[in-house]
Amino acid sequence: MTTLVTFRSSRKAKVERDRLLEASGISGQALDRLAIALSISKIKEEQKDSDEDPAPRTWPSMETEDGTLHQVETLDDFDGMAVFLPVLEYLEGKNLPNEFATERLRFHLNRGYDELYRAFERSGSWSKTLATISPSPHRGRQAPGERHALPIEIEVGRLLDTSQPVRWRFNQEAGSQTNSNVRIVGMPGVGKSQVLLNLLTSITEQAPKAGFILFDYKGDLHTNTDFIKLTGATVHHPGESPIPVNPFQLFPGVNSNLAPRAFAEVFSLIDSKLGPIQKRLITDAMARAYEGKAALRGYPTLAEVVQSIETVYEQAEKKPDSVIGILHDLTSYSCFAEESAQTQEDLFRCRWIINLAGLPTLREFVASVFLQFLHQATRALADAPFDHREQVRDIRTIVAIDEAHYYLTQRCQPLLDLIRTGRSKGVPVFLSSQSLEDFRKYTELNEFLPNTFCFKHGLAPDRKTLAGSLGLGASEADQIADKIPSLNKFSGYATIARDPEQGHLYPLHLKGLWERTHAKT
Repeated sequence: MTTLVTFRSSRKAKVERDRLLEASGISGQALDRLAIALSISKIKEEQKDSDEDPAPRTWPSMETEDGTLHQVETLDDFDGMAVFLPVLEYLEGKNLPNEFATERLRFHLNRGYDELYRAFERSGSWSKTLATISPSPHRGRQAPGERHALPIEIEVGRLLDTSQPVRWRFNQEAGSQTNSNVRIVGMPGVGKSQVLLNLLTSITEQAPKAGFILFDYKGDLHTNTDFIKLTGATVHHPGESPIPVNPFQLFPGVNSNLAPRAFAEVFSLIDSKLGPIQKRLITDAMARAYEGKAALRGYPTLAEVVQSIETVYEQAEKKPDSVIGILHDLTSYSCFAEESAQTQEDLFRCRWIINLAGLPTLREFVASVFLQFLHQATRALADAPFDHREQVRDIRTIVAIDEAHYYLTQRCQPLLDLIRTGRSKGVPVFLSSQSLEDFRKYTELNEFLPNTFCFKHGLAPDRKTLAGSLGLGASEADQIADKIPSLNKFSGYATIARDPEQGHLYPLHLKGLWERTHAKT
């Protein structure tokens, strides 16, 4: 049959094609068709709101064309261009002059290999690449708004000894990885915040419906414009404008009888000397506040909570104390809205950064009240979808806590509860703290924090604490403990499971957001 078009692909596409041929084991002709089909499949999406030509003459992969020689003779027993051009014209919705045939074909082949190779790099295997570019047959068609559990695989860094990229299936629940909670520990300046932001960015890129709520304790995360641009995050500044939730709102499924006692425990964080009588009075006051509003919105405002506590104190002939003083401050600062602006479903899709730096005396308390609200909302959720074949769970939102040692010191019960209960709901918790010692009195949390990133510490960690936190034997803990104080910036040990059979320690150069956004291309 007569050859209708002959051309060379770009040099970049040739390199990508050679690597994919080796990884896939399929024929070059089949791989070429897959690349072309992948590029063509994107036309409708690109043309939805634009009349521009989707194949620019200066596409990067076309700058050097001394790659693989391609001869398009037949496509499934049809002359190459006899079938290729009509299909392309139909998908693009426009007539294409014949003289553009070679340029179009080269464009789609080059772009297709770019897309295919990027998918391969993200997934780490050919079978997983196919799963990411094509809907899985066993799942069927996804209905609007329906959520399925899909693997989220991210590159977390490179092995220190070989520089081999390490990809982590973040939402896997198999083997040693029982949940998606993350603990990042290390002294200031070693790269913890950059790694935290990169993890959140990578995850939300692959899970477009997933949200996050990031508590910025010192006020240095919300100024990262790259992070905000990549994730579409909204920054809230309580003290300047309220967080758009009423923390006392109870979603359907929340036991309203338990809420008063839970918030009374949160309020007791204000004063460690708060006695049982004061706690009982606050609990009674919270119950009255909820009962008084049951016929209206079903939950009180912060001002109504303060008024109810003052009334109960007055009736009990109890003088105002630090709890009432702090609650008055909270009201005057307008930290929370009177009405929540989000439904329960919308709340877990929000991507918020809560800048707490403007509340120097209220930071932990505002965060604790909000965390109690999030814990109650999480408990009211149905379990997140779980794919038993892939052994992955859908992620609804991530609750990320910077400078977590401040909350751990005060034993912030809502945070501890959320760590324990968020797994089945698809609400993992990320904690960034200064030392493994911050978790020393919470040894029961080790099983709920299987994914630990340990950076440089000023002093060698306690061997027992290190062994328990990283799941090490005594001898291995002895060997690693002395290395931790001499780690370089962005270097550390990670206890992530890359597959169900692996759960040991990986020495890594961890990837930060700056490296991602400023890498040379």
